[in-house]
Amino acid sequence: MRTSGGVGGVGSVLGGVVVAGLTVGLFTGCGGDGGAGGAGSSFGGGGAGGSGSLRQPAWIVDGGDAAKGQASGGGTIHVVSQGATTLGAPVPAAPQIPAPPADATAVAADALTADAEVAGSVRIEGKQTAGGGDAIRQITSSGGDIFVSGALQAGDAGGAARGLTLRAPNGTIYVSGSIDCGGVGAGQNAGPMILAAQRVVVTGSLSAAGADGPTGGNGATITITAGDIVYLGGPVKVRGGAGTNAGGAGGALVIDTTGALQGVALVDARGGTAGGDGAAAGPAGAIRVGEQMPPASVDVSVPLSTRGGAGGSGGGPGGSVVLEPKMGNLIIAGTIDFTGGAANAQPGSGGTLTGTAGEGAGASNVDGGDIQLTGKITGDGGAISSGGNGNGAAAGKLTLTAASVLGALTVEADGLVSLTGGAAGGAGTAGGGGHLDFFTSNGDMTVKGKLTLRGGDAPDPGGAGGLGGAVNIFSDNNHEGYGGNLLLDTTCVIDASGGSGSTGGDARHDNTDSVASFPDNQEEIAVLINCDGMHGNTHNWLQNSGMIVARGGAPNGNGGDVAYHGIAPDGSVSPPPGNVDTSGSGSGAAGDFRGE
Repeated sequence: MRTSGGVGGVGSVLGGVVVAGLTVGLFTGCGGDGGAGGAGSSFGGGGAGGSGSLRQPAWIVDGGDAAKGQASGGGTIHVVSQGATTLGAPVPAAPQIPAPPADATAVAADALTADAEVAGSVRIEGKQTAGGGDAIRQITSSGGDIFVSGALQAGDAGGAARGLTLRAPNGTIYVSGSIDCGGVGAGQNAGPMILAAQRVVVTGSLSAAGADGPTGGNGATITITAGDIVYLGGPVKVRGGAGTNAGGAGGALVIDTTGALQGVALVDARGGTAGGDGAAAGPAGAIRVGEQMPPASVDVSVPLSTRGGAGGSGGGPGGSVVLEPKMGNLIIAGTIDFTGGAANAQPGSGGTLTGTAGEGAGASNVDGGDIQLTGKITGDGGAISSGGNGNGAAAGKLTLTAASVLGALTVEADGLVSLTGGAAGGAGTAGGGGHLDFFTSNGDMTVKGKLTLRGGDAPDPGGAGGLGGAVNIFSDNNHEGYGGNLLLDTTCVIDASGGSGSTGGDARHDNTDSVASFPDNQEEIAVLINCDGMHGNTHNWLQNSGMIVARGGAPNGNGGDVAYHGIAPDGSVSPPPGNVDTSGSGSGAAGDFRGE
């Protein structure tokens, strides 16, 4: 029954602490989103764009900032692996780089006016700059290794940055120094770089970044292809250059290998910042792993970020992260951020994260890979910057699927998801909370952590709180009736409440005395907990031992609707609600609960 009353909209419950009227950030700092309702990033030092400093290494594909104009959206991180993908992996010991053999050929600048091919190993020491008229300079060791301990620069080829290709088809490319194909003159685009070998070990640095200028130069593509291990232990930069008139586009890092990939250092593919009035930032680049040859395993020890840039007139939307271990676990122990960028008038919406484990198992009755979240995922909507006026942006979407028949999904107690709408400014309406989908087929689903999908807040007079988000947790995604057991454990908190404002936002509901049907009207349900894909008697169960919150925002917001579909552990066909709070605020009506 939808009745008025209840104390709602008082904030998210995170770790037993009520945080009233605030979006809880997963990172600290001011990069990318400096508004009142968005989570600041620790990656950008005063901005997420191409020329901002970075306080910590990350795989970062943020949109460029444009303080007086239009920021750009976040880019793409796509990782495909044959086996496990682990984010937040422990930092491994760097591979040992041997001394070059005594008969290794020293290749210096005077030999780089043409392509160089050597039967044995190659060593490049000191500062060496390629020359000649070719747009691409190639260095090949047909039977040995390539050792770059000096500074190898591509140089200029007719006013454009030259590209470099290094090949060791039967050996290893060791980079303990630097390889630089970046733009040199003002606003010059970078040249492409290719490293192809049996193994690639980078403890130095690689750069194909665009140069700063009146208009920033574009970053280029660095392509790494290997038959065995790829170790990235030093910074890789393909960012766009900063510009007064416009920022340059970020480039791409492309990695294909049948061996293991270990990433422990910065990959910077940000779009370039734009500083002039009305100027547009450069689009973000991309990180693409395993699209042609998936690695045996992927271990990344640094955060991932595809945040939208912060802007004056407009912020950029968050980008996309796609993680696809075909036959192995997906472990998210680090941090992933795809928050939209702040702006004075029109901030950017949150992006997307899609994680799918075990799809390579097909329909066979095996566990092709589990999903475990112990880290932090943020996809908040961009906020109106301090002093601005307008609507906050909607939060993004998170989808995690254990695709194989027996694959399990677990959110541990320290796992945290924030898909919170961006704060409004002035009399605007705050952004809506995001969408969260968790799926298993016959594997168990256990949620112990905190999932926050609140509508954004509107702190200024006349503002309205945002609509609460939508949660869909389903443990019978193959619709066989043999789904996994679904437990919201004692430490679990799911919060899909409306945001606060002069008028509180609603949690999702259908404005009747019942709960909407699904999937047709699922957007009208705040939280759906489902272990039955056959709509009949099941062989599994669901239980809420935690807390589900779908309150109306203060003041006067309506509470949301919560639905369970499945049976209880004792076989009851109407699972008890457990601790569920769907209260309205003030004159707002309470939401409804249905268990079937």
